[in-house]
Amino acid sequence: MLKNRNKINLNEISHDSAIGLINRVPNMRFLLTEVYLDSVGDAEKYRIELSERFPGIKFVVAKADSLYPVVSGASIVAKVTRDRALREWVFDETADNLHRNFGSGYPGGLVER
Repeated sequence: MLKNRNKINLNEISHDSAIGLINRVPNMRFLLTEVYLDSVGDAEKYRIELSERFPGIKFVVAKADSLYPVVSGASIVAKVTRDRALREWVFDETADNLHRNFGSGYPGGLVER
């Protein structure tokens, strides 16, 4: 990202990631009919963009984490997965004071499993 001179914000990264995941589903031989997304930016604009890009799929874009249990569950799985990846990360950098006591950016620290 540091080498890329084109600026990109976190909303764009989130949108691009979601679109990339949605693109992968048909190759996995799943029939995708509904997608629930936590809103990032203008929810209606994002829903329209996704609906135009993927006709035939119903998109629900809202503060979905608090409204839909499936999204709440997915958020928990994503956080645990990120925490696990961070615990196992191999750093190229070395330093005497480098420690692994950090989390994924969410309050509450690492979830131990």
